[in-house]
Order: sequence, then C-alpha cells, then structure tokens
Amino acid sequence: MYRSVFGAILLAFIGCQPSSPRPGPRPERPATAAKASETVDALSPAVATTFPYEVTDGLGRKVIVAKIPQRIVSLSPKNTEMLFAVGAGDQTVGTTTYCNYPPAASKTEKVGGFSAKSLSLERIVNLQPDLVFSVGELHAPIIQELERLGIPVIAFTADSFGGLFEDLQLLGRITGHENETSTLVRNLIERVDRVKEKARSIPANEKLTAFYYVWGQPLTGAGPNSYLGEMIQFCGAVNIVEDTSTRFPKLTMEVLLAKNPDVIISSTNHSDLKSVENVESRPGWSGLKAVQTKRVHLLDGNLISRCTPRTVDALELMAHVLYPAHFAAPNEESNSDHANGQQP
Repeated sequence: MYRSVFGAILLAFIGCQPSSPRPGPRPERPATAAKASETVDALSPAVATTFPYEVTDGLGRKVIVAKIPQRIVSLSPKNTEMLFAVGAGDQTVGTTTYCNYPPAASKTEKVGGFSAKSLSLERIVNLQPDLVFSVGELHAPIIQELERLGIPVIAFTADSFGGLFEDLQLLGRITGHENETSTLVRNLIERVDRVKEKARSIPANEKLTAFYYVWGQPLTGAGPNSYLGEMIQFCGAVNIVEDTSTRFPKLTMEVLLAKNPDVIISSTNHSDLKSVENVESRPGWSGLKAVQTKRVHLLDGNLISRCTPRTVDALELMAHVLYPAHFAAPNEESNSDHANGQQP
C-alpha cells in the first residue's frame, strides 16, 4: 500500500503536523523517492495532537482515538519496536511472545503469538487496553472481536521506508510523543540519504546485480515496491526482479539462472536457511555467480525482516555487504550479531 516518497511524507506528516482529524485513506505513492534532506531543514516544531483524534489505518478503517492511550497492547514485534522507539514503551502493557526488542519489551504481559489463532482475546481484554495496535488482514478475526467489545484497534501495514516514516509519525501523535518522533524520523531519513548519496558515487563498472531471497517454495524475491527492494536500490545495486510491480514476485529457477545475480541476500529468520551453505547447496544453484564467488549473505532477521526503525540499521549493513570498499561496517557491538555468512 505504501510506496516511498519522503518529501511528500515529510511535508504532510512532519512539517504540517495537523491537529485536526486525519483525512481519508492513504493514496498510492510513486516509487521514486525525493531526497529527504531537501525538506528536513524546513521541518517545523511538532504540534500537540487534539483529541478525540480520527485515524484512517493501514486497512482503510476509520478509528477514533478518544485520548492519549496509557494502556497499549501490541500484537506484533514490528509495532512493539515502533512503540518503544517513539517513547511509548511505558504505555505498552501487553505484547506477543515474539516481541523480543527492545529488551524492555520482555517485561510486558504476553498475549500470545503472532497469528490471530495464537492470540488470546481473554488476555488482551484482561489488560484493559485503551488501544490495540495490530497488523493487516492476518489479524482480521481478532480485530473484529476487539471492535465488538468496544476496544479500538489500529492496523499498521507499512512495507516501504516512506510508509514506515508515516506510521512512526502517526504513532507519535497518537501516543503523545510528537517531538521525540519528529527527531527520530529526521535522523532516520538523514541516515538513509547518506547511504543513497554514497551509492550514487559508485562507478558504473562496479555496479552489482542482487537478488533478495524471500522464500524457497515457491521461489520468491523482493520486488522494488517492498522495503527490501528499496534497500537494494538505495544501496546502488540492481534488483534482478526490478521490472515487476509485485512486492514479492515468484520466479522460476530458469529465470534466476538467466538473471544470474552477483549477490544473493536473505534473512537468518527463515527456517529453511540455517546457513549460507544451505542456500548455496540448493538444487541448481551451484551455477549461480553469487554462489561461485561466495557472495551469498544472510543478514540478521531481527533487523531485516521487520519494517521498523532498525530497518535503517539493516540498510547500512546491506550497503556494507554489497559494497565493502565504499561503505564501512556499521558501528555495532559485533558484526557477527548482524551478518552470518561469507564476508566479501
């Protein structure tokens, strides 16, 4: 639903900071992003939100938030990370068993797993939440039950950098952390711009083709309209499935062999990807250039598999993995915490 356009998002959601109810469903956005830093300097101070506040969420549902919520339940790791990132961790009383970041999230009550079937409606209700944050259609059954009980639910569905920044701004308004969120988003955008700016200086003869391996059965990649596809583009590489409008296109082994990417990237979170060797030994993959040159990389799934503020950490890591001569390793406690596989 979301496509990246930082300039429009900043003007509409940071610079203006409306205190009136948020208007209708979010429009589709062009895939080409303006340079974020061109508008960062023009940002105005955040303005406190006026309640009741009407929100149109990622599912196109209109939700009235009566007041700043003091008891929030998050039904996904992504939402939990965003809540703590904008400063609403103390307001978060319930999360899922998969919400493992930040560490403080482990101190919250657990309401089940991620899928609707694994979530406990009873536990959620017993926490007496002012507001529940869910994801998309996957949570439709639990959303319906909570609505029936009069508990407001807002679904976040962003799958692009622009959508992430938009959701963070909305979350900051709803939870009363406008100032913290504006600073957070500004810093994230500036970091993204630094990667994009450096990528533009990479010589044409060093440009790489890349494939983000999303799933094996069926063989699925990350298209240009997903945040994973955006990351490849921002880093200066060419996505081998860039000619599709599908976020996660399926392709045949014949197509993969024909495209023959220089680099293959995936996540450590996939149950069928225990190691780089597992990827390299897949049937038919021995002839791929990325396998032959040891350019298969598994990045920390907790960073790259969730569209959260830490996705910018993943972007900086991907840039280093793709072009180590141009991008220094991110300043983290240990590179082994973020990458598992052959280093270039």
